[in-house]
Amino acid sequence: MRGIAWAFRTSKPLLRKFFPLMVMFALQSLLALAVIFADNIMLGIYSEQSMAAASIVAQIQFILQQFVLGAGIGITILGSRYLDKKDANTFKKIAVIGLVFSIAAGILLCLIAFLCPQWALSLFTNDTAIIEEGVRYLRIMCWTFIIVSITLPLLYILQSVQTMWVGMVAPALATCINVALNYALIYGNFGAPELGIQGAGYATLISRGVELVFVLIYVLAADKKIRFSIRELFYFDRYYVRDYLRAARPSMLSGTILGIAMAAQVSLLGHISSEALAANGVATIIFMMFATFGFAQGNAAHVTVGHVLDSNQMYLVKNYVKVLQLIFIGVGLLTGALVFATKGLIVSAYSLSPATHDLTLRFLTVLSISGIFLIYSQPIESGIISSTGRTAWQKWIDNIFAWIFTLFATIIGFGLRLSPTFIFAVTKADALFKSPLNAIKCNRYKWARKAFED
Repeated sequence: MRGIAWAFRTSKPLLRKFFPLMVMFALQSLLALAVIFADNIMLGIYSEQSMAAASIVAQIQFILQQFVLGAGIGITILGSRYLDKKDANTFKKIAVIGLVFSIAAGILLCLIAFLCPQWALSLFTNDTAIIEEGVRYLRIMCWTFIIVSITLPLLYILQSVQTMWVGMVAPALATCINVALNYALIYGNFGAPELGIQGAGYATLISRGVELVFVLIYVLAADKKIRFSIRELFYFDRYYVRDYLRAARPSMLSGTILGIAMAAQVSLLGHISSEALAANGVATIIFMMFATFGFAQGNAAHVTVGHVLDSNQMYLVKNYVKVLQLIFIGVGLLTGALVFATKGLIVSAYSLSPATHDLTLRFLTVLSISGIFLIYSQPIESGIISSTGRTAWQKWIDNIFAWIFTLFATIIGFGLRLSPTFIFAVTKADALFKSPLNAIKCNRYKWARKAFED
């Protein structure tokens, strides 16, 4: 106990930075998830089939977001080198390259979704009623893929120069517009026509469009740090493409593969039953809303552990990392308890069939347990170990375990015909097995020693 008390005392200056950062990153994540959650719960009140169809489309967009995340990481990694040298012009060229790759991915996925919506949706379910609803939604939502592929890189550009507030205000604005338009267009309020799932699609398209316009206006007219002009935003300098790809390709590739693995898990549940698909859509977004503070710990730890590494004092690193791990465990236990305690109240807000309602509660019970391990493990990978600039460990362990358990769940799902709850639990069991490996990797401190040697 004395050792823990000493670790907390020596870590106080860093904890004063860690907790505000955690709250800020959590609020950003909450606001980014809020539009998806608004569609999920408002469609869930309207129709179970509509909500299930929307959850499939959200999964398709998640694959794009994982790719765009990798593109954004490339902007921040390579761009930071030039910002440190006060070379804003080169940073702009790097940023435009990342933006172009992101937009190209958005356009490609938009075309696939618009031209082949039935095929895209049939990868996730064989329920014709859900596919029909999904086609109506996807034909509208596919245009948001392009919008998101522009907005997110622009927000990464602003984050690179420490302009964080735009990434909070823009999603908050989009959420307010989306909720109001959902209320009008899904249910036919304020004299608007009752459009159901198509209304949710139009609401999201409009709100995402407003969000993009807000961010663009700030980048082009209000920002004083980068000072992008319209001409510079459309100028593509091929000279830096190779350097950019060297920095961004690993993250874009691993993120896309991980996104496909997550989509495969949803597809597995969707082909077992429509109830399992709907229950997964509800349970996952509810858990994600609760877990935002847990996941935000990774970003906050990434920044603060990087600072303590600069001190070149191993005892400070060890003390701080021990304290962080205790915080991760505490936040994980609190998150799991909240999910378990409130699951009945939240799920009752949805208009679900008795079978789907029961399955959703069981899925949330699984997540309340697996989430404890996930909220401990994920910040170690993305925050502590990756603070050295080496992200290979996180990419390998996430992808390998995601695919191992996805394939195992597929075999037992279609081969042994086990219950959807058991199969869902198998897909979430990767966190349980990653946690001890991450703990061992973290507490050996080889990652810190290598950072000191660099």
